[in-house]
Amino acid sequence: MSEPITISAKNLGALAMRNFCPRYFWIGMHMDRLPYQIFPGIFSSIDSYCGAVRMEF
Repeated sequence: MSEPITISAKNLGALAMRNFCPRYFWIGMHMDRLPYQIFPGIFSSIDSYCGAVRMEF
Protein backbone atom coordinates (compact mmCIF):
# COMPACT_ATOMS: atom_id res chain seq x y z
CA MET A 1 0.00 0.00 0.00
CA SER A 2 1.35 3.46 -0.87
CA GLU A 3 1.73 6.29 1.60
CA PRO A 4 -0.99 8.96 1.69
CA ILE A 5 -0.24 12.32 0.11
CA THR A 6 0.14 15.07 2.69
CA ILE A 7 0.36 18.84 2.29
CA SER A 8 1.07 21.48 4.90
CA ALA A 9 -1.28 24.38 5.56
CA LYS A 10 1.40 26.78 4.26
CA ASN A 11 1.66 24.94 0.93
CA LEU A 12 -2.10 24.58 0.64
CA GLY A 13 -2.46 28.32 1.18
CA ALA A 14 0.16 28.98 -1.50
CA LEU A 15 -1.89 26.93 -3.97
CA ALA A 16 -4.98 29.02 -3.21
CA MET A 17 -3.33 32.43 -3.70
CA ARG A 18 -4.47 34.61 -6.57
CA ASN A 19 -0.92 35.08 -7.85
CA PHE A 20 -0.05 31.33 -7.63
CA CYS A 21 2.81 30.33 -9.93
CA PRO A 22 3.14 26.58 -10.62
CA ARG A 23 6.83 26.92 -11.55
CA TYR A 24 7.72 28.82 -8.39
CA PHE A 25 5.76 26.32 -6.30
CA TRP A 26 7.54 23.36 -7.93
CA ILE A 27 10.97 24.92 -7.36
CA GLY A 28 10.12 25.62 -3.73
CA MET A 29 9.00 22.04 -3.17
CA HIS A 30 12.06 20.45 -4.78
CA MET A 31 14.88 22.58 -3.34
CA ASP A 32 16.22 22.04 0.16
CA ARG A 33 16.76 25.74 0.75
CA LEU A 34 15.91 28.67 -1.45
CA PRO A 35 18.61 31.36 -1.80
CA TYR A 36 16.39 34.23 -0.65
CA GLN A 37 15.31 32.45 2.55
CA ILE A 38 18.63 33.14 4.25
CA PHE A 39 17.83 36.84 4.76
CA PRO A 40 15.06 36.30 7.36
CA GLY A 41 17.54 34.13 9.28
CA ILE A 42 19.64 37.25 9.79
CA PHE A 43 16.72 38.94 11.55
CA SER A 44 16.24 35.86 13.72
CA SER A 45 19.89 36.01 14.76
CA ILE A 46 19.65 39.73 15.54
CA ASP A 47 16.51 39.12 17.61
CA SER A 48 18.23 36.34 19.57
CA TYR A 49 21.21 38.58 20.21
CA CYS A 50 19.01 41.46 21.39
CA GLY A 51 17.18 39.11 23.73
CA ALA A 52 20.45 37.88 25.20
CA VAL A 53 21.65 41.44 25.73
CA ARG A 54 18.40 42.37 27.50
CA MET A 55 18.72 39.38 29.81
CA GLU A 56 22.15 40.64 30.90
CA PHE A 57 20.70 43.91 32.20
